[in-house]
Amino acid sequence: MKKNEQRQYFSFFRNIEDRIRETENAAGKEAGDALRRNAIAYGLDREEPEEVTGMVKIIWNTIKDQIDTGWKNYENAQGTRRDTRDVEATSKRDTRDVEAYNNKKKKKEEEKEYEQEEEKEKEKEYEQEEEKEKEKEQEKKTAKAVIPQRPLQERKEEFIKDVEIFLTEHPEYVQYKDDFIAYWTEDNAGDHPERPKMRKELEKCFAISRRFKTWCKNDKKFNKYDNRTRQEQNIIEAQRAAIANSDRVAAKGKRYTN
Repeated sequence: MKKNEQRQYFSFFRNIEDRIRETENAAGKEAGDALRRNAIAYGLDREEPEEVTGMVKIIWNTIKDQIDTGWKNYENAQGTRRDTRDVEATSKRDTRDVEAYNNKKKKKEEEKEYEQEEEKEKEKEYEQEEEKEKEKEQEKKTAKAVIPQRPLQERKEEFIKDVEIFLTEHPEYVQYKDDFIAYWTEDNAGDHPERPKMRKELEKCFAISRRFKTWCKNDKKFNKYDNRTRQEQNIIEAQRAAIANSDRVAAKGKRYTN
């Protein structure tokens, strides 16, 4: 029997009381009371008896044997029940323990099931997002393959027209028109005859207003002195071309890194 289980009753037979009374007559009332206390404590809780000696001890041993038989019968009646989590409890306290255990177990199972469902939903969402990305990439490839590139000359004329419209609103930049157009309409048709592009189209971002401001700034920087030799003019033009080329290379490198 488990420690926390308490026996509610035991059989205190008439012959036990008779032996206790006989002991009282022979050894006194104290000896009889000691035997009764021992019998009750041992019968209910199997507590070890008080120390007794002599004839009282002999009597106690016979009583103890009879109580042990009662204990054996009691345990047999209880069966092999040892774990209240697996079988129905016989007491209210044990019943509560079983219910608490089952509720806890059920809660854990529900939490585990919920986590599994949540994980499945996340995987499903991830697959959907991945599928959408693939579709977008495919659409880009399809659009690039299907939509033909407009003729290079047509694109150049459109760019020149945009520059002229801009200069009507900003006449202060008119003096740079020819050089500006010549520089940004330079193409790479020699290297890419199938899909040629202008220098302007190789830039990731291109705004005419911003490019004219930069052009003007650079022109003032390299044309500080009006009286310069032909050699100085060549140096200035080379520096200007180098700066413009470095801007283009930097922009292309940034495009590849992104």
